Parts: sequence; structure tokens; C-alpha cells
Amino acid sequence: MASCDDRAMGPDEGSGAVAGRVARPGTGGVVSRPGLFERLAASARVTVVSAPPGSGKTVLLRSWIGEAGLGESTAWVSVGPGETDPQQFWLSVLGALRRTSAGSGLVQAVSAAPGLDGWAIVERLLKDLAPLDDRIWLVIDDVHELGSDEAKRQLELLVMRGPPELRMVLAGRHDLRLGLHRLRLEGELTELRAADLRFTVAEARELLAAAGVDLPGPALGMLYERTEGWAAGLRLAALSLAGHEDPERFAAEFSGSERTVAEYLLAEVLERQGEEVRRLLLRTSVLERVSGELADALTGGSGGERILQDLEAANAFVVALDSETGRERWKYDPHIDTHDIPFPVCRGVAYFRLEGAEGECAERILTNTVDARLIAIDARTGALCREFGTNGQVSLLTGLGTVERGYYVVTSPPTIVRGRVIVGARFPGCGVRGGRDLGRVLLAAAGRDRRHPGQHGTHRHGGFDVSDDG
Repeated sequence: MASCDDRAMGPDEGSGAVAGRVARPGTGGVVSRPGLFERLAASARVTVVSAPPGSGKTVLLRSWIGEAGLGESTAWVSVGPGETDPQQFWLSVLGALRRTSAGSGLVQAVSAAPGLDGWAIVERLLKDLAPLDDRIWLVIDDVHELGSDEAKRQLELLVMRGPPELRMVLAGRHDLRLGLHRLRLEGELTELRAADLRFTVAEARELLAAAGVDLPGPALGMLYERTEGWAAGLRLAALSLAGHEDPERFAAEFSGSERTVAEYLLAEVLERQGEEVRRLLLRTSVLERVSGELADALTGGSGGERILQDLEAANAFVVALDSETGRERWKYDPHIDTHDIPFPVCRGVAYFRLEGAEGECAERILTNTVDARLIAIDARTGALCREFGTNGQVSLLTGLGTVERGYYVVTSPPTIVRGRVIVGARFPGCGVRGGRDLGRVLLAAAGRDRRHPGQHGTHRHGGFDVSDDG
């Protein structure tokens, strides 16, 4: 079964939440997922369930345990936020194992004491569990919250040296460095990740039906496409759709700006990030695809590629398009000779997408260069959009008279306003015309689609004329 909020729908909370708790079957608004249950039942000695918040990790595991009747064989430990005390963590693990039917007769009790060493507890567990014949499932939920490097090394020892009948399930938002690559090579590692936990269309329909929502096929398809099968998104949408006067319109407009989704993402994702990461996420939020270089251009900073890779590793809703390297797929060089340009300053780029369009240049990146060109690039391939101006470029000097090379200074990134690309620039010796100082001029490239002249608001295909808005 699966639902949305991992932590809220995990084992009962309270002062003893970190002590071992056996998972209980979920109720209400959940969806049976037999395919995943089968994979868990046939899993190797160590299973990693790693996915972003709201993917349904906790609910999947506790529902599988309940349906499979493994309650007496499961030791469940929930790691509290920012857990840094190895002794507390290992006492929780030990207590959870002692509550299982097989572990109750093997694992000896240990009491908290000043100076009690986590290594000693792990060695004691390995010794006590060595004769284990009946299988025990040790589930460590929210393992990413384990903040003690020492406790992580101790956990690695248990993972590597645990007896065959001790099956470990590590559930969290990102992987820990526990030498899992060795288990993978030895065939002792099972991995369930975000793509595996993603709901199918049929499961999404079942989840909505459990909430009393019956969407027609096209509306369900739009909602599924917008949520990408994300359990929390579907669950939050179901809560909002129940009783909605126009559910089809809601499904078509559903997005991350929906209040319930925005609040969830704010609490579970954004507030956990540092200022540098939040700035990058904010500035790149309008993009479907972003590279490190583009992120740097939008933030005015550096290190965008590193931040994106860190976010992907942390399952923070960032996915590498190149699954082999996780790096950018293209790079465009405008070939600017800057040796005689005294102010070679880049001010950034603009991105836009033609709703409903597919294929070449349906998504575009605009940049204005220090040698006075406005360039349109296909956001997916990095190729010039040939239908834009002349082979993808427009001269920003048209109509300005004589401007000495190097003295056209870009002052702002391109901005799209009502179908026009607005570019800020400064250059000397322009004089005054029409009562306006043209020393700081706005240039506009008309942005209406020649085939759809009545449409505004988004940059369209077609030729572009540069005019002086001064």
C-alpha cells in the first residue's frame, strides 16, 4: 500500500518513536501495490528504499509488513531528525530487535550508561545474532537523518557482517555511504528508488477513488502528468479535489503552486536547504531543464553544477537528464572576441516555453551578448533557433546609429513582457530624442507568432524586428 507523507504515516509517534516499533497495516486512502510487495519479499540481504519526501516509502514498508504477516519478525527503528547520539541510536536498534520473536531469546539487554560505546553495542549484537536461524527484518526508517559519522560507520559494520537471516531495510531520502557498492557487486543488494515507487495511472485512479474522486480519463491523465506519479502530489490533489465544483479544471491547473503542495515542499524540502541552494532553486524554478552553467547565469554565482549534483544525490526533486554522467547535455559558445571590449559583463538569460508545442525550439533560451546580439537557443539541444531573426540572432545595434565597439554595455538579462523580448543596455553619445534620454535604452524584439498574430504572453515562432522603445 502507499500514500503520501512518509513521516506522518509511519509508526506511531511519541516519546518512544525511536524505540523499535512494529509496522501496522495502513487504513483509508491507501493503494495495494503487490508488485512492490513481491520485490520486497524476494529481496536480498540488504534493501535500500531511497526516494524524495512524499514518495510513500514508510507506508509501503509498513503495509507490506502488515499484509505479509511479518509483524512479529520485524524490528522497526525510526531515526529522529538530526540524530547525533550513537548510543541512543544503537539502544533503539537493540530494543527493536529484542521485541521480535526470534530476537527476544538471543539479544541481551543493554542499559544506557555514560561512556557506553556504540562499537561495543554493535559487536555485542553481532555476537548475539550469530546463531540466528529464523529471519528478522530490521527496518531503519529515515536513515538519512542519522547525523553521526561514527554511527554510520558502525551501521556499515552491521550491514557488512550481519548474519544471513538478518535482513536489513534502509529507507531514506538519499543513500548513505555504507559500502553498498560491494553488496551490489555480490548480488546482496536490492534497490527501490523514486522511479519504482512512482504510481501508475491505474494506481492513481485507485487512490483518487478511495478519496471519492472520479476523474474522466483525460483529466486523470493531465493530473498524472503534472504529478509524475508522485504519491504526495496525488494524495494532496485527492484531498483538494474531494467536493471541488469543477474537478476537471482543477486537475488541468494543478501544480506546485497549489497551497497544500507548496506548504509540503516548503517544510520538507526548501527549509532544509542552505541559502545558496535556495537561491538556485528559486532562480531556476521556471525551468524544466537546467544545466550548471545555466544555473550560474541565472543566479550570478558559481558552483551550479556541484549544487545540482548534490541535489540529485539527495533525491531533492532534481533528476540528471544524462543518467550516465549527471552532467550538462550541451553547451553553446557565442564566439565573442572580447579583447577590445572594456566591459565584458554577462547579465544572464531568459527562458520560455510555447505551451502545447513540441519539437525544435519549443523551449528557448534567450541571451544578450556583450557584442550587441540577441541570441535564441533551443533549450533541449543548444542549437540556434534558425527562425529567430537571422539564423537565430538579432543585431541590437539596428537603428542606434554609430556605436563604437565595446561601448554597448548590457545592463540586464532579457525579459519577456506581453510577447516582447525586452533588453536593457547603456551606451554613450546617443543624445536625446522624443524627450527621453537614450543613454539607457530599452530595445524590444516583437514576439508575436506570424502564424498566430493574436497570441501574447509567450514568445512565439517567427521573425523578429528590433525597434527602439525610447
